[in-house]
Amino acid sequence: MGQDQEQLAKGEDTAPPVGVLHRKAHTGRAVHQARAMTLAKALRLTLAKVADDLFDMAMAVIGLRRETHSADNLDQVFPADALLLLMEGPQRQRGGVVVDQALVGALLQQQTMGKVLPAAEGDARAMTETDAAMCAPFVDALIHRAAGLPETEADRQLISGYTFGARTETPRLLLMALTAQNYEIIEITVDIDGGTRQGTLTLCLPHSEAVTDPGSGDEAEEDGASAAKPTPKKLTETVLGLRVDLNI
Repeated sequence: MGQDQEQLAKGEDTAPPVGVLHRKAHTGRAVHQARAMTLAKALRLTLAKVADDLFDMAMAVIGLRRETHSADNLDQVFPADALLLLMEGPQRQRGGVVVDQALVGALLQQQTMGKVLPAAEGDARAMTETDAAMCAPFVDALIHRAAGLPETEADRQLISGYTFGARTETPRLLLMALTAQNYEIIEITVDIDGGTRQGTLTLCLPHSEAVTDPGSGDEAEEDGASAAKPTPKKLTETVLGLRVDLNI
């Protein structure tokens, strides 16, 4: 105690070195990031829980990749041989979900036979409405349960409110229904039944675009025009509005 008082009297600095403070701050950030509930972590935890609760099925996420794509670069996201689902979201936004053949087959086998068989060559087939009806509850439950878990508001808004709308037969029809400018692509690689199969589930969700209320914003008053964007049409309205030339 006397030594401390003597150091203070001499004007000596008793604060820890700057390097020590930096290390402590870095450690604190690392601990927070490890505990933070990211969207990726929410999907990992939720997918395994949903598979077990709905179908008594063992699933685990073994890989997850996120990318941002513009609407003009979505062609490679929707393969023709997969199950393509149109998702209806809040404020009439629309997204897409791709369930590959291996995961579709596993979900169907578990619900009909109570077990999953290894994938074999020649299993590829055309997807049907029955496939969509049996896979949609899994997709809906995954999105619904994961939506409230992420720590950031941006991630919660990205995934919240989406439910199965319809199956689309071709990638072209699904692309026609997606009207946003940018999309978040979340590709989830899944291990099924302890290595019996591996499948892929891909979420294609639109980035929310700010809509200005003409009666509340200063910019709207200065421009003298509404900044609100028109409500996107439904898929059926888009298809019925296409021009077709019929030669007889």
